[in-house]
Amino acid sequence: MSDENPDRSPSESGPDPDRDVTRPPDVSRGIRASDADRERIGDILREAYAAGRLDHEELEERTAALWRCKYVAELGPLVDDLPAVGTGHPSTSPVPVNDRAPAQREASVLREPGGAREQTTIAVLGGDYKVIRPGAGIVRSINVMGGDDIDLLAALAPGESVVIESISVMGGADIIVPEGTRVITETWSFLGGDEVKVHGDGSAGTLVLKGFSMMGGNTVRRAKPKELRQTGRDKG
Repeated sequence: MSDENPDRSPSESGPDPDRDVTRPPDVSRGIRASDADRERIGDILREAYAAGRLDHEELEERTAALWRCKYVAELGPLVDDLPAVGTGHPSTSPVPVNDRAPAQREASVLREPGGAREQTTIAVLGGDYKVIRPGAGIVRSINVMGGDDIDLLAALAPGESVVIESISVMGGADIIVPEGTRVITETWSFLGGDEVKVHGDGSAGTLVLKGFSMMGGNTVRRAKPKELRQTGRDKG
């Protein structure tokens, strides 16, 4: 005689043997956010703070909320009222969110119209003078027993931001910024560290310094008279 009770609920009788465990989970909550997704939203928040669109308390509140987000769909409300990085356009598409397919809604949160260009500088056993042009939102700097002079005088301006992602081993770059630049450091180091000699209010833009230094580090400084003459800034 069978012990099965047809009136028992699934929770009482154990897992449903007919359930397809290979089927994707319910996606009604959307795609899970990655650290890279959160970083892109973080860049928008930092630029908005540099431009005066957010005050310090608002930046801290939104940043704290950002790292609690588990799904891409949760990121959009944090930047719906802000322009995308390096542009004056909204950070999300102007098409109403509810009018898009689910996949389009997810992608629109992360889309950056006219996304910032990226540049890379590499210095090994020496260095060079590198001028970063306007629109280069991300600069990757690699320094091994040497370092470049990275000139951001043209790249930084009111309301603009540049992110430098640096790896420095027994060396580091000299990063040249205009007076008034706000510098945000998000680096970590071992037997070394970065030296920031400019402490501006953001009136000339914002530099976000990320990366790692070992037995070395970067220096953020003002331009020397010779460097100002090279760029024509001494006439300003």
